[in-house]
Amino acid sequence: MRNSGSTIQSIALAVDNDQAGDNFVQKMQEYHFKNADEKVIKMKAAQPHKKWGKDWNDELIRS
Repeated sequence: MRNSGSTIQSIALAVDNDQAGDNFVQKMQEYHFKNADEKVIKMKAAQPHKKWGKDWNDELIRS
């Protein structure tokens, strides 16, 4: 990516929508990973909607 002039701006953490998933996202947000430009990379939660289930497997079965 660096050769193309792009740097990582954020990382999506695909975790289950439960307490363990929330705890993992919170823990990862405590770290301050930096990209090639020395900017902090944002950690974002990518969780399935609770309406469809807490687990990504529930989401896959639904589709």
